[in-house]
Amino acid sequence: MHTFDIWDVQFSPAELKLSGKLIFGDLKMFSNYIMQGHIINYPITGDGFFKGMVGPSNISFEMKGEQVKGKYGDKVTTLKYVKLEFKISRMLMQFEGLVIEKGPWGRTNEVFTRMQEDAATAMGPVLERIFETYVERYIRWLLQEIPFSNIFPCCSSESIVKVIDYCEPSSSSNTIVFA
Repeated sequence: MHTFDIWDVQFSPAELKLSGKLIFGDLKMFSNYIMQGHIINYPITGDGFFKGMVGPSNISFEMKGEQVKGKYGDKVTTLKYVKLEFKISRMLMQFEGLVIEKGPWGRTNEVFTRMQEDAATAMGPVLERIFETYVERYIRWLLQEIPFSNIFPCCSSESIVKVIDYCEPSSSSNTIVFA
């Protein structure tokens, strides 16, 4: 998951808002599993090995902060919300070790192979909620550890003079140049 591009990044210090898009190629997944449940209305019961692939994917993001009075009377920036939107082209899943290999649901792997786009559409909102929670927790922790004015010194509440509203990806992936 270390290879991705960042596009259309917009940062508004006055609004304390950051948005953009992450673009991933194919992401491979694998894990041991023990499960008795359902994925997209198909029963999965077994103990074995799971492998899959997701992608290509676009993740649009928006984060908004707000200035509040800190415990010492100073203004501090806190996170108001994180919003993610996942658009996944396909999701291929394969389970080894399913208990019900024969019978009415014995073709679960075949169904998942045929329904790659449907699986991606169904999993998008699930992944949004999971990753929104992780990103929100991390950003809240980060803003408690490092004041916003230290991360973006040009954007302190007293001197929002320079508004950065243009950015472009640099020649190397994962790097953004604010101009």
